[in-house]
Amino acid sequence: AAIPVCALAGEPFFRGSASHRMAKSHWRLQSIGFKAPGVIQYAERKRWGIIRESYFVCEYVPGQPVDDASLSLVVASLQRLYRLGYTRRDPRLRNFIIHQGEVVYIDVGVGHPWLFRRLRCYLEFVRFLNLEPKAQEFANPQLIASWSYRFARTVEMIYRRVRSPWTRLRRSLK
Repeated sequence: AAIPVCALAGEPFFRGSASHRMAKSHWRLQSIGFKAPGVIQYAERKRWGIIRESYFVCEYVPGQPVDDASLSLVVASLQRLYRLGYTRRDPRLRNFIIHQGEVVYIDVGVGHPWLFRRLRCYLEFVRFLNLEPKAQEFANPQLIASWSYRFARTVEMIYRRVRSPWTRLRRSLK
């Protein structure tokens, strides 16, 4: 296992840097049995408790981008991650590679929500299926038929309808 070079816990009022959160996400994924590049080093430079600079270096993992043939592997891996109560935060196909027939998570941001964990996992899966319509055919039919999934789909639809006008307004003001 990789040994953190700068295992900074952070001050009580400031969260860790993006590099610190990325390293924690990699270690968390690996600890629950998923593939992610090993952490080589991460560091952050602070001044008066505020992060000024940070960096993150991980191992290089060769692999191929996800294509239609390997899409089922990604869907199965995401469903397993959500079943364990974790969220991926950015589940786009470009954030996965296939290495020796296994899914490797890259650009990792893994969360374990405290509140509404199941709903948040379902919401994220709904968003993934909206982004990648081809993935719907590989999703578990029992999951798609569940009331939790249908509720999450409804919440996501309402959220998009409410957010869409605000997004258009904000873009027009730029």
